[in-house]
Parts: sequence; C-alpha cells; structure tokens
Amino acid sequence: LTEHGQRLLVLELAVEPPPNGDDPGDLAASLGIPRGAIEAAADALVRAGLVERRAGRLVASPATLSLDALWPLAL
Repeated sequence: LTEHGQRLLVLELAVEPPPNGDDPGDLAASLGIPRGAIEAAADALVRAGLVERRAGRLVASPATLSLDALWPLAL
C-alpha cells in the first residue's frame, strides 16, 4: 500500500489543492486509506521533497506543483 498510497496522496495534493492544505484524517477518509498509511506515505513524500507539512496539514511542494504545471498528473 505504501507506493499506492504515495501515488494517491501526491495526486490528491497536486490537483486543485486547497489553499491551506489537506488534513491527513480527511484525506484518509476521502481516499479510503487508513490514516496510518496516509501518514507513512506523507512521511516518505516529505523526505523526497514532494510534500510539505504545514501546521499539521499536508501540501504539495513547489516541485510537485511545478511538475503538475508542466505535465498534469490528472489527465
């Protein structure tokens, strides 16, 4: 589930991101993934520089947003 969770999470954060980021619990509920898996995926994506944590919320990093602008993740 880790790679699958990472893909879903980065896609969710990059496509039409809310201005203040997403709550991990809300993401878990909307994606149907256990919160622990969301947190593990977020940790891996933070280490990779693709996601940032801000005040307990998750946001796509500038690098992820740039990639989405050049090559949209949602086709």
